[in-house]
Amino acid sequence: RQITVRWPAAGGTRVLGPMPVDREWTAYPTSRLGDIDADGARTRIDWQQISAWGPGPVTPGRELADFDGDWDIDGSDAAAFWAVASFRKCDINGDGAIDGTDLGELLAAWGATGGAADFNLDGSIDGTDLGELLAAWG
Repeated sequence: RQITVRWPAAGGTRVLGPMPVDREWTAYPTSRLGDIDADGARTRIDWQQISAWGPGPVTPGRELADFDGDWDIDGSDAAAFWAVASFRKCDINGDGAIDGTDLGELLAAWGATGGAADFNLDGSIDGTDLGELLAAWG
């Protein structure tokens, strides 16, 4: 239930699994992970989609969010996304600043299960996310 995928030339190798059987899956090279809209960058739009899916097992169509190939979307995948994102973590509204507007959006979503303010992808917008926003403030 584990596979190794090797892409030709400099495409790299990924080990995926354990993965459910009896389904069709798409394997992506590392360079494509997190780029949900296939525009070549990991943008706010990509994060909004990944956070809307929330944490949990990978289902068909969500393979791009599983950076570590362990067949679940979780905090380690969020951390990997933020390491390659083309925008600042915690900049919810995308204006380039982490400020009161972002704080207001986080507080408005407080307690929700998923959403762009769930920076660690644990399934809840809570004090951990608030702490991350305050640490990134300014």
